[in-house]
Amino acid sequence: MSTIPEYDPVKRRRLRFRAEALSPQTRGASLPSYASVMLVIDLCLCGLRAVAVILLLVAALAVQGVPELRSAVLDTALPFEVAAGIGIVLFGVVGNVAMLQRRQWGLVFGVFAALATLASLGMEISRNLQSKGDTHIYTEARELIAKVRVLITFAIRGGLLAAYVGALIQFALWSFRGVRRASVR
Repeated sequence: MSTIPEYDPVKRRRLRFRAEALSPQTRGASLPSYASVMLVIDLCLCGLRAVAVILLLVAALAVQGVPELRSAVLDTALPFEVAAGIGIVLFGVVGNVAMLQRRQWGLVFGVFAALATLASLGMEISRNLQSKGDTHIYTEARELIAKVRVLITFAIRGGLLAAYVGALIQFALWSFRGVRRASVR
């Protein structure tokens, strides 16, 4: 008998797949704490956004029949706000779950969720600045309130977005460091 093993392409493919499945990311190396906490927080926020999108759709359907309640700002911003909300929910949930399972492809979905959040933030700020009441009483006070609303919105949502982007960067650094170590070996 020969001691040289025969070349078996199927077995070689299985071994390569098994080695990729046991990459350094999945072999027990834990996610950085900040990234994992932010991903869980963003999963919860994606759930809240899903409820908000559903309520927005229900409210839009209810307002369709009453022309007095419709406004030009709502009519133009509604499709974009719904699309951005759906993007945040779909990309955010898929990306966050994948990254919590230590999958690198989840980073792409996380970036798309951050872009959808940025678009939604821009639409919300422009809508707040454009929405003016039908009456012209206390216009200075209304404009001041709108500006304060924009500042608060930008501070809260912008801060959460910056924290999420920081978690994405930390996950990317952690993830690609493991790939580089595995390719050097």
